[in-house]
Amino acid sequence: VGEELTMEQCLYGILLGSANEVSYAVAEHVAGDLDSFVAMMNERAAALGCVDTHFINANGLPDENHYTSAYDLAMIGRAFFANDTLCGITQTPALRIMKESGEYIDHNKMELLPGKKYAYEYLVGCKTGYTDDARNTLVSCAEKNGMKLICVVLKDETPAHYEDTIALFNYGFSNFDKVNVSKSETKYNIDNTGFFYSDNDIFGSSKPLLALNRQDCIILPKTIGFEDTESTISYDTNDPGQAAVISYTFRDVYIGSASLDFVTNQEKTYTFDSVEDTVDSEKNVTEKPKGKTSYIFINIMKVLLILAGIAAIGFI
Repeated sequence: VGEELTMEQCLYGILLGSANEVSYAVAEHVAGDLDSFVAMMNERAAALGCVDTHFINANGLPDENHYTSAYDLAMIGRAFFANDTLCGITQTPALRIMKESGEYIDHNKMELLPGKKYAYEYLVGCKTGYTDDARNTLVSCAEKNGMKLICVVLKDETPAHYEDTIALFNYGFSNFDKVNVSKSETKYNIDNTGFFYSDNDIFGSSKPLLALNRQDCIILPKTIGFEDTESTISYDTNDPGQAAVISYTFRDVYIGSASLDFVTNQEKTYTFDSVEDTVDSEKNVTEKPKGKTSYIFINIMKVLLILAGIAAIGFI
C-alpha cells in the first residue's frame, strides 16, 4: 500500500512478470474500477475481430465466464505486435525497479529470446501464460523476409509450447510467401484509358489517376502462382483515397486484399514498379473466367462519379 509505479514500469511488470496485482491496478487507474475496464476489454476485443472471447477480469485467472480462442488471440496479437514499444518490452532480459526497500529484479523467463535454450532468431515479440486449467500458453510473432507470422499455442506442456511454436513458424516460413499485388496483378483493366492517362487530363497531370496500392500484399502457398488466385472487386469502401478494394481467395480461403487508389493518395508510399493497366470495355463489374484466367473490369461510371465529386469540391 502506498507504493507507486509508472505506467511503463507497470507494463514491464505485466509482460515480463505476469503480475496479476499490477494488471488489476492498471485496470482501476485507466477505467476507475475493474468492471468498467473489463467492459472496455470486451469492446476492444470485438473491434479487433474477436468472435469467441469474453473477459471477466483483467489478469486471466480462471473463471467459467472468462474465455477466448486461438483465433481471437491471434487477432489481439496482431494489434499488440504492431506496437514496437510492447514488442521491445517482451524481449527485455530483465525488469529492474528501485523501491524504498531496495532493488527489485525479475528476469524474463521466455525461452525464445536470444541466448536462451530455444532462441528463435526471427522473433518480434511474445507473451507466455500459465494457469493450472489453461496449462502453458504462448502467443508470439516472428518476421522473415518481410513476412510476419503470428503463432498461438494453447494448453501445452513445457517445454513443448516452445518447440511447437518454433515448428509452426518454420512450417509457415517454409511453405508460404508474401506477394506484392501491384507487382503481380495483370488482370485489371480500366475503361477510357485516355482519360486516366493523358498529356493534359482534367487535373493537368500526365500521371494515371488510379493505380493498385503499392504496399498491399497477399500470402500465397509456395506451390501456387498468383494467377491461381480468385478475386472480386467492391466499391464499398469508406476510405476517401480509395476507389475500390480487390479481395483475393484461394480455394475459398481469404488470403488478402489490395485497394485501387487515387494516385495522389500513393505519393507517400514506398516505391514499387507499377503494373500498367490495359484497355478494355465493360459497363459493369464482372468476372469472366477463361480457362484459368479471370478478368475483372473497373466500373468506369462509378469511378467517374467519384472523380466528378472530387472535382466539384475542388471547384467550390
